[in-house]
Amino acid sequence: TGTRISACEVILFPWLEQTFELNEKLSAEVRVPQEENLYRQLEDLRALEDELASVRGTLEAVRAVGALERHWTQFVHSFLQFARSTESEVQLMSSFSPESAPSIERAVKNYLTRGERTGPALVLPVILRWMEGTPSHAMWLQRNVGTAEKLLYKVWRKSAEKQHFAIVGEFHC
Repeated sequence: TGTRISACEVILFPWLEQTFELNEKLSAEVRVPQEENLYRQLEDLRALEDELASVRGTLEAVRAVGALERHWTQFVHSFLQFARSTESEVQLMSSFSPESAPSIERAVKNYLTRGERTGPALVLPVILRWMEGTPSHAMWLQRNVGTAEKLLYKVWRKSAEKQHFAIVGEFHC
């Protein structure tokens, strides 16, 4: 295994640590072992994929696919549990913040778009994708994005569609 880069460790938790006092549930002592467990599960999945390449015979293939499905289901369950608990703690922390929700949104957007490894051309389309087609999308853009970025957002969105979102579509048969 090579160097692991976690979006949470690069983007989310540094911003949280700058903005709030992290509670125990989000401390590195608690979250790093959870992340390591997720990485171990991914390594197990990769090993199973390698085993699938050498499977011979129908019965062996059925067993291998069953094992892969069990490991994948366990990984998804563990990941969703980690994501849900992180999300609920972040929401709880931000609800007790003296700052208003729009100023927190703006701070997150500014942190993400000014990071070393990120920029508005990728970050904005990704963080706003789930809101597309809702009134919240237009309101968020109005509150948090300047005039020049709004014009560029359309270009960035098309680029993100081609370079990132379309990749998922290629996996669907």
